[in-house]
Amino acid sequence: MGKIKQKVQLCIQSFLLSRWVPRILYTSLGVFLGMLFSYLYLEWGNEGVHLVNLLKASSPAAILLSVMLASRQFVYNTTWNKKDAAKNALRDFVERYNGIIEELHPYINIRAYIRNKDRLEMSTLHNLMGVFVKDDDVSYRFVYHGDESQDDIKHTHDLNNIEYDNKFKANIDGRRVERAIISLLGEFEYICSGIKNDVYDKEVVKDLLASTIINGYFVFEYYIKHLRHDMRHGGRNINSLYGNFEKFAKELSNEDFEEIAQEKYIVPFNETQD
Repeated sequence: MGKIKQKVQLCIQSFLLSRWVPRILYTSLGVFLGMLFSYLYLEWGNEGVHLVNLLKASSPAAILLSVMLASRQFVYNTTWNKKDAAKNALRDFVERYNGIIEELHPYINIRAYIRNKDRLEMSTLHNLMGVFVKDDDVSYRFVYHGDESQDDIKHTHDLNNIEYDNKFKANIDGRRVERAIISLLGEFEYICSGIKNDVYDKEVVKDLLASTIINGYFVFEYYIKHLRHDMRHGGRNINSLYGNFEKFAKELSNEDFEEIAQEKYIVPFNETQD
């Protein structure tokens, strides 16, 4: 029901902003004035009773024209406000986006991933953020760089997987890397949520930010699905974590995003952690 209502509203807005409304208004106004002056000419010299009747009879048409004109102006103002809000939001987004990209650059070159059309592998992100350490014979936990204890260092687990180095890296704050990436994803979700809730003009966002949204989602898709799985949101639920970002990125993309196998984004040892 909500989608039908939204489509009806969009149709009405499109009509009110179309070129047909001014034509209807001008034509109706011209007919009304023509009738009025014709009647004035024919009834010139009479007491004006017939003129009053004409004005009374034509008042509904005048009211309708006034309502159409007011509605058009209201829709135009609303549309202009959404465009202006989108431009302001995108200007702030670009500034924050570039700041986060620069903050991450000492650890990972996000622009290179975008340029090469590569996804960030979970092993790459885990090695940047921290390592897996062995708690006992069957369970493991993730420790961020900068949070490790001497006991963690002694119990760093070898995954026997070349993708994971499992070494505590000096001078790396793993939580800083995680916070920067989460902030970046949050910026994307903020803009895309504004599109979903009709706060920002969709066409302005598409013109100015389409490629950034598509590439941003593509690079971080594994991590987004990993976060959903780790938080038990369900990796295929479009309404879950960063769902607006995902939906709008896929809508903007001319190519369908390939289906991702779960092993691409689940954490190691997930079965033993549950």
